[in-house]
Amino acid sequence: MRLTQGLFRFPLAGLLCLSTAAFAESQLSVRVTPANAALKANIEAYVGSLGERDEAALQRFRRNAEAQAEKAAQALGYFQAQIDSEVKDGKPPKLTLKVVPGEPVRLRQVNIQVLGEAASLESFRLPSGKQLKPGAKLNQGVYEDAKRLIQNQASRYGFFQGRFSTQRLSIDPRAGIADID
Repeated sequence: MRLTQGLFRFPLAGLLCLSTAAFAESQLSVRVTPANAALKANIEAYVGSLGERDEAALQRFRRNAEAQAEKAAQALGYFQAQIDSEVKDGKPPKLTLKVVPGEPVRLRQVNIQVLGEAASLESFRLPSGKQLKPGAKLNQGVYEDAKRLIQNQASRYGFFQGRFSTQRLSIDPRAGIADID
């Protein structure tokens, strides 16, 4: 008798449980040709969860997903990516992004300097590594990490008024080159 009363007391809760069970989270499939795991993961992160969308909602969202995929590709240096999308109905519906990244933008010039008192400190180091050398693929995350490293070191060594006199990332997508100043 108590169980029956409980169901009648909260009929809305029962309906909510039934209605949410009818929806399943839409699926995102990213295909990068040739395979590129870093690019695939970045696109998935930029697009994010599709939530509980039906086929019509995915059709409306697909252009936005293509734009997000383009931004994700550019962040890793792919400015000539060709991106197509397709929505397939089903339970759950599926959005597929097909990406051909093209040739990546490469660093042509990398000019990173520390000026002033910090320049005389041996322990104040510049970002190093293969990813910030001429000829390396442009990765805007690596560029931002390098700036953060310099700022963190400046704070650690007491240069609280330190600032970038120049911080420029110049990209020429057509020529496939980028310069860091």
